[in-house]
Amino acid sequence: MSVTENNAAKWLGKQVRDMITGYEGICMGYVQYTSGCDNIGIKPTELKEDGSPKEMRYFDDMHCEVVNHTPKEARWFWDQAEAKSEPEPEPKPEQKEQPPIRPPGGPRENPPG
Repeated sequence: MSVTENNAAKWLGKQVRDMITGYEGICMGYVQYTSGCDNIGIKPTELKEDGSPKEMRYFDDMHCEVVNHTPKEARWFWDQAEAKSEPEPEPKPEQKEQPPIRPPGGPRENPPG
């Protein structure tokens, strides 16, 4: 299988779970090795007891499943981004075109006088 965007798009940004260990989170990484083994990086949404983020871990994609195609965290992120987006700037007033400093053309087309 060749590396394509579709392989990564199947996983990236979605809530996934490793079916063997139960490790669950958002897919933040995708690796395809020349041996044909594809791995996905799962970043948990929960924090450690000390408040620091848990580490991302990689699992064989054959043992993983998509739990939610649009995770709650992703929806929240996009909702916040849309709410914070700046309104479109007002169009600038049109400026009058300045006349050229000298008429176009050379001396033959515009003789002095």
